[in-house]
Amino acid sequence: MNSRHAPPDPAEPVAYGEDVVVSAHGYYELVDHDGAPEILPDAATGNGVVALGSSGALISTGTFHGPLRVRLEIHRTSPPVRADGWHRIVEVGQHTVSGMVSVDSHFADPPPQLPTFVGTPDSWYRIRVHVAGGHAVRHLPFGPDHPVERHLIQIWPTKEASMPTEE
Repeated sequence: MNSRHAPPDPAEPVAYGEDVVVSAHGYYELVDHDGAPEILPDAATGNGVVALGSSGALISTGTFHGPLRVRLEIHRTSPPVRADGWHRIVEVGQHTVSGMVSVDSHFADPPPQLPTFVGTPDSWYRIRVHVAGGHAVRHLPFGPDHPVERHLIQIWPTKEASMPTEE
């Protein structure tokens, strides 16, 4: 009897996790492990969802203060865009000094169930952020006490910077 191993499906993540992230002041961060402790001062205005800084990215949220559900997927190559159920999808390229990038809540402990992207030092990676539910929490004066907003973040290595895209 022959045993064959199917090659991995390129659309499937090599690592993934889902956890609650606490938004503070309308954002959370993707930080480079060699980056500055706070990237807000040099983060560009961006596209309304992702603002790039020299040592990471700010992810804007509709939840000004409070919890949101985040799923982080790490891929080998660009996965297909998952448009169903998402209100906004934005993709950008970012540089990493260390080759390691992770989610940081800034005012809370890092979410333990979210993996760390581990690439090559001094390289580029792509970030695709899917957003749903952000409009539902904007009318709440103090933010939700449970996650209403959802984000899906897909990260993969790339050869060079390329233009941002939006779906």
